[in-house]
Parts: sequence; structure tokens; C-alpha cells
Amino acid sequence: MKKVTVTVGLFSVAFVFSWIQSNSDNPVVAADKKMVEVGKPLQLTTDGYADHLAWSPKGDLLFYVWMDEKPQSVSAQMEAKEEPEIIEAVGIELRSYDGKRTTTLKRTLSPINRIKSLHHIYNLFEYRFLPQKRTFLISYYALSPVDNAPQPFYQPQAFVELLPLNRGQTSTVICSAENAFFTIEVSPKEDYALVRRLSEKEPFTELLDLKTLARTKVLTGRQSFITWRKSGGAFYFEDLGIRPVSVYRYDLSTGKPVEVTINEVMENQISESKHETSALQLSSSEESSHPKYNLHPLYLNSKKTTVEQYQSALISLDSQFSEEYYNCALSPAENAVAYVNWRDQLFIVPLIKRDPTDLREKVACGAPVSEEDKQKYYLENAKAIGTAMQLYVQDYDEHYPLSHNAVDTLRPYIKDDDAFNSLSGTLNFRYLGNGEQANKVSPDSLVGYLDIGGTTVVGIYGDGSVRMTPRPK
Repeated sequence: MKKVTVTVGLFSVAFVFSWIQSNSDNPVVAADKKMVEVGKPLQLTTDGYADHLAWSPKGDLLFYVWMDEKPQSVSAQMEAKEEPEIIEAVGIELRSYDGKRTTTLKRTLSPINRIKSLHHIYNLFEYRFLPQKRTFLISYYALSPVDNAPQPFYQPQAFVELLPLNRGQTSTVICSAENAFFTIEVSPKEDYALVRRLSEKEPFTELLDLKTLARTKVLTGRQSFITWRKSGGAFYFEDLGIRPVSVYRYDLSTGKPVEVTINEVMENQISESKHETSALQLSSSEESSHPKYNLHPLYLNSKKTTVEQYQSALISLDSQFSEEYYNCALSPAENAVAYVNWRDQLFIVPLIKRDPTDLREKVACGAPVSEEDKQKYYLENAKAIGTAMQLYVQDYDEHYPLSHNAVDTLRPYIKDDDAFNSLSGTLNFRYLGNGEQANKVSPDSLVGYLDIGGTTVVGIYGDGSVRMTPRPK
């Protein structure tokens, strides 16, 4: 067993799994020129509720939002009432994990009496990591202490804040509001952000310049969605205040919205999937595997291979995987998967990249393979099948297998089931016999072959020998 240390990233604290071990028992999938083993899970949280998972672009930091499991009672002034009322509140934290330790970057106290469920965490805390600036843009709904109050109590407010990742730097509150929520969308170049204020009375959207922190109101009313164009310089939105509802593009250069087709939006909007990279993808079944609890198997799938053996590997049987929410995340560096299980606990599963160890793995991951290697592989498979035929004949009164089930009857005599298949995983063994007596089959009779394409095949003969031979007519 080989000890493997995975180190990714250039941050001051590298993301290191020193306990990772490459193991032949680990599930494995094919990536781009590499094989990826699924390691053993590490549990990060035991209590509370973890969600909104995201990795840094280099895969050296995991970010997530954690919420207290047990609410606490606090006095709060709700909707400008003079007398404070007792409400339930929970602590919400933005955390990071660097492979060694968990750090709390921001903690707020948030009221939960206005949301239907504790799991509506997106209404209470949202964040975007800006890797070029090593800063977070966060929006949250929190209880803030009221200054000079006759008795200690809190006032619910929504905030948008710039939060530096580096310790020692101070955060900057961009804006705040009572009886409202904020949502945020950062442009691809991290030069602007759209800040939507969601409220019953005065909903609007502002453009935030992330260099100067200047804000400009660009939209009023309600928009059902808003997203940046992937090349930057413009964003798309759907205005619910106009009938019929239409989709628009807002160009920053002109400051005017232009009606566009939904096809333009689909072709140009930013894809923000936390579940896939260019080579790998997370997936699950749509229905829970348990009638009562939200349990979904979580799979790591290859997007690079047609070899069935290396197309998918099981990560967990009890995840809460969902395409809509961020309770599972695949590292952009393809070195780990983070997921939340049905008990709301957070786990990290290391992914171990290694070189392919045999010809089939090389083919699966697209590593260079010589024709000489391919021919050697098929000759070895054909020899194993030829030996299996000889053993079968000895066990079954000197008769060859029947044609309709030859593969199934020969499998017990071969260690590797893939001996009957091509490198891509499809059956390429052709059997030419049909229960003949062995003494009526000459040693140089062709009894089967492996079809490797082209004008020649790997022939299997009556004496168990194999050699390249012209394709049978």
C-alpha cells in the first residue's frame, strides 16, 4: 500500500490530506490522463446544520455556512415596535477548512420566526468568494444590538458586507436595510456586483463597483432572476412588473435594458455548477432510498471515458444531493468532494489522482497507448480464453461449450471477466464452436477469436494456442 500526500494550491496554508492512502480497494473513475480514487470520508461537523458548500478555485479551501441546531430566545424590536418581543434566533457562521483546521470567518445572530424552516438558510446568509481579491461579498439577515436602548434588545436588519479572507483586515458594510433581504451576484471579472433589495415596499437592484464601492440604482421593481453575461459588461433579468413577462439584457456601457430571446440568455449566462468539472461530475438518484429520511446515493462520474468499469464510483449512500442547492460540491482541482448527509453533518471525501497502472486504465483515461501494447493485451486475453476452453473440455467429457452460452460457461475458468471484452468494455470475443467432441477438433482449427478491428484478429486454436490471423470470412 503506497502512502500518498495530496497538496493543492498556493495559499499560505496548503490543502493537505496527509492521511490519504491509495488503495486497490478504493473505487476508481477515469479523468483526463489520470485515474481518480475515492478515499475514505472525513467528518467535519457533528452538530448543527451545514450548507452552501463551495471550494476555492485552486481546491485548497472549502467554504460553508453552518447554523446552530438549538435556537435561543432573545429580545428584539420587530417592525419598529416600541416594546421588544421575545423571538427565537440562531447563530449562523461562514467557515473555511484548509485541510487541517476549521476557521470561523463571520458569525451572526439571525431570527428564524419569519422563515418556514431552518433549512431556508439562503434567506439568512449568502456569500460569493472573490479569489482575485481574496475577499467575500456576503449578504445576511441578522439581529443587531440597538444602541442607547433602555434595555438590551436587538433590531433585525439585512446587510451586504465585504469580508476579507485574511485575518487582521477589517470588513466593510456596503449597505443595510430593515424589513428586507439582499441577494448578490458578482460579475465574472469581479469588477461589479448586482445587489438586489427584496422587500414588499421598495424592491430595487443596485450596481456595486467593487473597486470604489460606489452604488448606482439600475432597476426598480421585482425581477424573477438576474444573472451576468459570462463575458461580463452586461447582465440578464426577467421583469415581473411588465406583462407579458419578457427577458432583457442590461448593458453597462449604455445603461439601458434591451429585450432579448431566452436562447441568448442560455448561450451566454454564467454556469455556476458546484457539481462538475471538465472531467468529473457528481450525480444521484432523484428519489430518496429511504421512505422517511432524505437519503440519496452520491456518485462520482467520469465525463471522459466509455469504459464502463471506470465510468462511475459510489461516494456515499446517505447524501442530500440536489441540483438546486449547494449541499454537495466537487473541488475544481478534483482533489475532494464535500457533501452533507441526511443528518445535516458535513463530510469531505478525498480524491486521489494517480497514473494509470495497466493498459485498460490508460485507455479509459485517454493516456497514450501504443499499438504494440494493445496487441500484447489482446494476445494475453486470448491465451486466457484458450486455456479456459481446455479446462472446460477436461471437465465436460471432452466436449466444447455450446455456442449460445459459451461466454458464461467459460467465465468460471478465467480470473479477469474483461478478457472477453475490448479495451472500451464491449464484448469482442467470437466463439465458432457448438459442443463438438474434442477429438474431432484439430489442433490448428480456429475455435474462436478476439475481434480487434481491421483485417486481422487474435485467433484461438484447438490446442489452446493463440496468434494473429486473417479475419474469418
